[in-house]
Amino acid sequence: MWKYPVWRSPLTRDAIRSLLALRALAAPSDETKREPSRDDLHARGVDAVYSARRIQVGNPPLHKINFSPAHAR
Repeated sequence: MWKYPVWRSPLTRDAIRSLLALRALAAPSDETKREPSRDDLHARGVDAVYSARRIQVGNPPLHKINFSPAHAR
């Protein structure tokens, strides 16, 4: 599963890098098994989080990577 944030206003490169590296978006924390709250994400400038499944077609080294249609989380 690949998750990515969608933000509402222009962000700096460093802010985008921080959002994309946010562990809570990549996977729920081990302690809570929950994703971050909408309020927490909204405070960081994130309006929505989408996810898509990563699908490998073929076998390495001759393979392609596709993604399923994204869904809002």
